[in-house]
Amino acid sequence: MVEFPAIGGRTGDESPLIDLYACPSCGTALARGHADQLICATGEHLYPIVVGVPDLRELQLRPYSESVLLDVARWSAARRGRDPWRRPRAHAWAALLRMGEQIAPPPGVFVDLGAGKGELAQAAGRLGYRAIAIDLAAPPACPGVERARGNLEALPLSSASVHVLAMSASLHYARDPVRALWEARRVLTDDGVLLITLTPVNDTPSGADLAAEHTRRAIRAAGGTGPLATGYRHLVASDLRAVLQATGFTVTEQPSGLGWMWETRRRIQGALNGYELARFPLLIARPLASRSQARAPATECRG
Repeated sequence: MVEFPAIGGRTGDESPLIDLYACPSCGTALARGHADQLICATGEHLYPIVVGVPDLRELQLRPYSESVLLDVARWSAARRGRDPWRRPRAHAWAALLRMGEQIAPPPGVFVDLGAGKGELAQAAGRLGYRAIAIDLAAPPACPGVERARGNLEALPLSSASVHVLAMSASLHYARDPVRALWEARRVLTDDGVLLITLTPVNDTPSGADLAAEHTRRAIRAAGGTGPLATGYRHLVASDLRAVLQATGFTVTEQPSGLGWMWETRRRIQGALNGYELARFPLLIARPLASRSQARAPATECRG
């Protein structure tokens, strides 16, 4: 198993750095306001800092965010601490970090979107990146990691400020994956990279819906009644590739790092269940040479 040891540096308890942050509502720079608040340059939007973590979720998306978090909490409680993805996740993260180092080596800014406990960001910090963990919930304090709450669809980051953007098991939770990818392109530098891993991808729309319904039923059985209980999705490979290209990326696919034994077990399980199980590729999305080459996508990420 790949380990991600603790690193030195920031403990997460200090006042947050804000030089890379931007207002998710209007895009202007943020400054410190009165007490524990950040304020945008227009003076119209205030964001609280709670226990050292700025809450930079877009105001209109906050009700949706809270509903998602409630579904996740109930689903997690029903699993009683079981985490069958612990070992596969470590291998997938190791593959992602190797690719990030090859394309956009440290030093630079590494942002983990949908960071959960912040462990991937912590591993990136150990490699020499400036590591930032962003999640709907406040990521716990991790040595060497800056933390913020934010939405994938309205990233609280300045344009062209990030060198490596990681979406690990997060893109399929976005309310609007297309908007999330537009935002990813906006915040990346032209020589940066978006790395997507542990996102369930099916080859057919019917396969995506059948596989996702298995998870939706589990969320409802746990008492979930929010957007995940009815709208949890898998992504369709052709749609995802088309949207990535339309939003200004060239995309290649690499093995996820999960290993041939894991992949073989998945294929056998799918055959026994009688429906197409998702793949979890490592997608490497590099910005086109010019932002002007991006165009409005003609399709959505179905699922």
